Amino acid sequence: MASEIESNDSIVLAHQSAWHGLGTVLPHNPSPSEAVKICLPWLVEQAEVTATHNGETITLPNYRANLRSDDKTCLGIVSDQYVPIQNETLARIADSMIKTDGSVEIETGGSLNGGKRVWLLAKMPTKTVNTSKGTDDSVPYLFISNRHDGTGCTEARLTMVRVVCANTWAVAMNTASIFKFRHIGMDEESILFQASQAMRAMHNDVDDQIQFANTLSSRNVKTAEVKQFFLDAYAKAYSPVPVNPTTEVEEAQRDRAMDGFNKFSARFDTEAAQFGTTAWVMANAFTGYSQHDRSVRGRSSQQRVSVDIYGTGREMTASSLQLANVASS
Repeated sequence: MASEIESNDSIVLAHQSAWHGLGTVLPHNPSPSEAVKICLPWLVEQAEVTATHNGETITLPNYRANLRSDDKTCLGIVSDQYVPIQNETLARIADSMIKTDGSVEIETGGSLNGGKRVWLLAKMPTKTVNTSKGTDDSVPYLFISNRHDGTGCTEARLTMVRVVCANTWAVAMNTASIFKFRHIGMDEESILFQASQAMRAMHNDVDDQIQFANTLSSRNVKTAEVKQFFLDAYAKAYSPVPVNPTTEVEEAQRDRAMDGFNKFSARFDTEAAQFGTTAWVMANAFTGYSQHDRSVRGRSSQQRVSVDIYGTGREMTASSLQLANVASS
């Protein structure tokens, strides 16, 4: 498949299907172990790496191939110091965190890129941001992921999703991982202990996120501040807007930015009617534009979600919130 979901990938979801329409939908929230049995029922095996030279087969020292146990797909070539963290261990990590807080539920799990990347997504109790016109609910999600291709570690990240528009958000100080485990042979008992400790600390992170959002929500913004914020956020996320374009490229850049401003303004006006003309609404109008409205040539909806979770989209969202904080101070 052209997207990051390959034919040997599998996904499980609670209650409803996701953006891609694929996966096994369950009528309940599965336990981590149940989710892994459905969508990640394979092990990572290791095999020698060989090469053929002048008709002779040579074993390459210091390297191993990570293979899926079910279909022998090669997930990556790693050093002989690499120790796989299995999908079942990912489930046990989630279990240890859930036992620390029984209100956490598994929403989805699965793999991308043929199993090179695997994840579980846990939902926490809804939190409320207070606005002048009511409340704006956000749901904290715990994203626990692992890589089997040798390019990353096992980690957990916290993100917040607004119920009203499905924007993800997190302030810059909390975009770092809650924990990271490298594939160096750390015993599972130590991994589970550190994960449960991280869960306790994470509650403070969630409270900090909501306090930051309430601060932005208490600050009213003027039209000129909103316009300047968009220009600053757009320049930081994408590119500066040419003021006096002199080439076709610059004219195209300006037109694209102006189209973005119109979409951003429409989101701001809609949300301002519901939550007030505040820095909180201003920031979320930009993240909403970036996550939902801005088209990127050659990028599918699956790839867009992956960017928001794994890549530059997360940093852009945090940067936008911090810019809104500075603009409204």
